Amino acid sequence: QMGNIAVAAYSIVANLALVIIAIFTGIAQGMQPLASREYGAGNWKNSRLAYRWALSLAFLCAVLIYGGLSFFADPVAAIFNEEGNETLQRLAVSGLRLYFTAFFFIGFNIVTAAFFSAVEIPRPAFAMAISRGFLVILPCAFFMAMAFGVTGVWLSFPLAEALTALLGLIFFRRIFGGGSLGRQKEKKMLK
Repeated sequence: QMGNIAVAAYSIVANLALVIIAIFTGIAQGMQPLASREYGAGNWKNSRLAYRWALSLAFLCAVLIYGGLSFFADPVAAIFNEEGNETLQRLAVSGLRLYFTAFFFIGFNIVTAAFFSAVEIPRPAFAMAISRGFLVILPCAFFMAMAFGVTGVWLSFPLAEALTALLGLIFFRRIFGGGSLGRQKEKKMLK
């Protein structure tokens, strides 16, 4: 019986997360043509500015969403718990608070991958998408569940997003932090 209740709690949290991920996708999709246009026109500074603004907006949304859901986790979970099942309510509330810590990383991941695509650097964008969608999440879910049970399942998603964000930061530093590709991009922009 606990298995069914845990699955129900996970479905509440995961489905709500899908709706909220759309906000970050919208920010990235709004930034991408601006960054791409400026990059294509040789305005590297404006391209990076569009990226920075998108990251700032994504972070602000993450703070507001996490703050709101942490504070209102109980009533939000109750909306999906019409029967008033106490175990489901407890698991969903805990899940909302743990699972949604991932949104501090998701915004960065989605916006950064979109920016890489916008400035003609598709490999890191692809690597980040594969990392967060498959490559990292599966081992995280497996090992975190074994180590920490239900809490580990909730935390596997934030851990996978955090590892993907680390990967994105490494790519960004290597490409734009003075690496050879960064110098090539800068030269192209200055022509």
